[in-house]
Amino acid sequence: MWTSRLFLLQQASRVGRLSAARHASTATSTTASSTKSATAKRSSLLADTTTEASPSQFNSRLSAVHLTSVYLATGANLANLEYSLPTLSNPCPRTCPDSARTAVPKTLVVPERAEIADPVSHRAPVQEPSRAPEVHCTNRLIRIRKRKIKVHHRKKRFKKNMASYKKKWRNRAATSEVTFRVHELGKIKAAQKFEPMDYIEKSLKELHTELVPKTYKGQRHPEWFIKELMEKEKLEEEVAARRKRDLITKEPLVRDGETVEQFVQRMEEQRAPKL
Repeated sequence: MWTSRLFLLQQASRVGRLSAARHASTATSTTASSTKSATAKRSSLLADTTTEASPSQFNSRLSAVHLTSVYLATGANLANLEYSLPTLSNPCPRTCPDSARTAVPKTLVVPERAEIADPVSHRAPVQEPSRAPEVHCTNRLIRIRKRKIKVHHRKKRFKKNMASYKKKWRNRAATSEVTFRVHELGKIKAAQKFEPMDYIEKSLKELHTELVPKTYKGQRHPEWFIKELMEKEKLEEEVAARRKRDLITKEPLVRDGETVEQFVQRMEEQRAPKL
């Protein structure tokens, strides 16, 4: 079934191409009359098979395609359809052009050359340049100008890099805020761990702790050696103070403001036997 449909489509397209070639090449009356009769038969067949408007009314080349679609849709009988093929005789002879009769134009291309002539003698007169007034720039004026240029460059740099500067300032403020909060949090934790009794004991211990100097009589020594020297000096002072007192009565041997005669008399009185 599909093979027969394909064959009919090929035949219909072939008929359409042949009819188009016939309309383009032949202009005789016999061919035109046969074409009109074939078109009339096709139109009558199409009018019998369908009541709708045929595409051949608008374009004669679509009649073969429309006829095929009508056959495939309704199964119309195409046995009585007549086809008119073009004749082998060509009423319009074709002749090749004669090259002897055609005049070929001959053109000679001559390149343009620059004209060789003497140089132009009319030149502008040479004059001395006009001197502009001299500007005396002292060191102070140059320094002022340099300072203004620095200000201009700084403003330009700030305008160009303002986004990066703002980002840097924002990060710096955030970092300082985090550092401050960490520091304050450490203070809070230290206050929570504070024990009053431990603080009092530590303070009393530091109060009763003997401070050891770093030097002894202007000389720097280790801490243990300085302690030994201080203990030795203290012991010598106790021995010297004991020698100035009586071993029995613990009174000073020499009283304040006492002369030698008074001291001898007092000693003799102590040595004399008591009655």
